Amino acid sequence: MSDESLTAEEVDTLLEGVSTEDAERAAAVGRPRASSGNTIGPQVRPYDLKVAPPNPQRLPVLEAINERIGRSLGTALERLLDRPVEVAVQPVEQIAYQDFIAALEQPTNLNLLEMGSLQGQALLVCEPALLLGMTDLLFGGSGHGSAGLDGRRDFSATELRIIQRVVGLFIDACAAGWEPVHALSLTHRRCETLARFAVIAQPQAMVCSMAFEVRAGESAGRMVLCLPVAAIEPVRRALAAAEDDAVRARSPRWQDHMARRIQTAEVTLSAEFAHASATVADLLRLKPGDFIELDLKPTVTACVDEIPFFECRYGVSNKRYAIRIQSFLAARNEADSGEQHDRQ
Repeated sequence: MSDESLTAEEVDTLLEGVSTEDAERAAAVGRPRASSGNTIGPQVRPYDLKVAPPNPQRLPVLEAINERIGRSLGTALERLLDRPVEVAVQPVEQIAYQDFIAALEQPTNLNLLEMGSLQGQALLVCEPALLLGMTDLLFGGSGHGSAGLDGRRDFSATELRIIQRVVGLFIDACAAGWEPVHALSLTHRRCETLARFAVIAQPQAMVCSMAFEVRAGESAGRMVLCLPVAAIEPVRRALAAAEDDAVRARSPRWQDHMARRIQTAEVTLSAEFAHASATVADLLRLKPGDFIELDLKPTVTACVDEIPFFECRYGVSNKRYAIRIQSFLAARNEADSGEQHDRQ
């Protein structure tokens, strides 16, 4: 070992470096800790365990429902305003309710809707510019309304009546759009202008935001339907089934595949020419050379996997017994059932 020792200057330098590292390490470890007592530190956010965690599962069938709503809404608004109306459907978004509310302009038109068979409430947001433009159109103007309420806290009585008509048309369009999947009956409860008076979900709860861009004349704006994700959970299976049906219906490749599989499936075809009844005693008396008389009919029934399917005539073809198909029993049964229904 070397006999050289550290000088006093070198020892002080080493001690200074160690103390600095210890202080930085202690500060890094203590930074995320909460302060003393029950107060929550700045890095900690409260979380409500009663609210389901975000689970944004995409349901393309909602896009198809919105397309039907948009078409029905456009037709209804054209009849109301007596002029062409364009409705552009926006993609469905799943976001937290607090983020949905934060993105809204204040004040605005908020309509609380009861969802009938589904639990909870929905929220229909209509931008003031669109509603004021429609009011201008109905009174003979070009639809160039103001961009907002211009300092007002509420809509006038005339504007509220027009809003109720527009909301009623939207409710009818929703019923038509949801009809193939689920009978959704919305009921208008009340109208608000401030979001704190129109709460339909917990701040952290996930909601589906479905927006429709409406343009008529010089008026333009959005109508946004907000549905809590928890409210549509009971019909999620129906939505998934409708999605599968829609995908299969739109897929020629799937249809061709199923057609080939059906055409190559093997079935058993059998035809009973005649039958005879006999007792056990008759069978015991039979001996070689005896004949069993059969009552042959002019036609026989051919069965597919024991299900009557064809009415046929019988004969010989290429030195083999054969049957010739005369008619389909399924078509005859449908015709007979239709005649019985007509008689009733």
